Amino acid sequence: MQKEQDIVGLKNYILKSIDHLIGQLQSEQKAYFEEDTRFSLDVLHPDLEFDKMSKMEITAFQRKHGIKVGDRILVWSEDYKKEVISNNMVSILASVIGNVEMFRSKTLQQFDFGSMEILVDFLKIELAYYHNLLSNHEGRLYYDSEYRKSTNSGLKHRFDAIWFINEQNDLWDLNKERLSDRNSARDTDYPFVLINLQQWIDYETSFRLLHLIKGLRNKGNNMLSQNLTTKSNDIGQFPEDKYYSEIFKDLKAEEVFNDVLEEFDALDRNGNAIKRGFQGVCEAFFSLYKEDITFIKRNATTAKFIDFLRSKYKAIIKSDTKLSDGSAYRSRMKRYVDRKRIK
Repeated sequence: MQKEQDIVGLKNYILKSIDHLIGQLQSEQKAYFEEDTRFSLDVLHPDLEFDKMSKMEITAFQRKHGIKVGDRILVWSEDYKKEVISNNMVSILASVIGNVEMFRSKTLQQFDFGSMEILVDFLKIELAYYHNLLSNHEGRLYYDSEYRKSTNSGLKHRFDAIWFINEQNDLWDLNKERLSDRNSARDTDYPFVLINLQQWIDYETSFRLLHLIKGLRNKGNNMLSQNLTTKSNDIGQFPEDKYYSEIFKDLKAEEVFNDVLEEFDALDRNGNAIKRGFQGVCEAFFSLYKEDITFIKRNATTAKFIDFLRSKYKAIIKSDTKLSDGSAYRSRMKRYVDRKRIK
């Protein structure tokens, strides 16, 4: 009976979380739709046909509307870029909303099996899928603000990244003969702009869903853990000591650490250490919180911590006293842990 109640409770929590995201996306879409347009073809010249214009006429058009050209490179005004992004975000968000609704439908189907384990496995698969969409350099530029900063690219926002990605992919070519073939440029209603919309939809969908799915997976994992403890107590056994007492102050502290590993994708679908990145994430956490007695016990050493990682996460660590440097993770990790402390 308790298991059924837990599944119903989790189902309601998941539906509420997904519906909240859909409502947020719809509000953003409405705000983008209501923004003024000054540079679209409908405003500038609805009947303009670039393939019938001379190069001089195209150049005059660009100068008139603030589209600067230098050595075959388009230099856009910030107002122009902002409007193009906002205009396209209306259709981008429509597709993202559709993808979120599809995720909602697929998630609901998992409850037909009446098994929390099946649901959690499904969420892990979905998480891996969306994470994979962002795993290359371009995806990380879009998703990860710390990565953008580390590349010294000067890109401050994910919209700067999508603009930069399309520029680098040579999608905006000034070759007049190719302009007439660029239907997507005309479809977006902005002259000389062609954006890989499917890539943008994939990135934005992943950007919106990754955090949500991680939260749902963690919720499911925690409920599974509680059910196992309850089952153990029901058959007259003492509850298993769930935390590693030589390292962490209590179970809650260890759960925060495990959440960090999942948030930073340092574990595989079986909950074991991945080959690359695991040590760095662990080193960042231990460096940040080894002096924090609300997390780590005073006598915990790096050697004991490594033993714990080997035991619980099947981590392959050559050194007994040193982990790989995790400085690249520290600032984002601190913000993440600080948010969890507030909750």
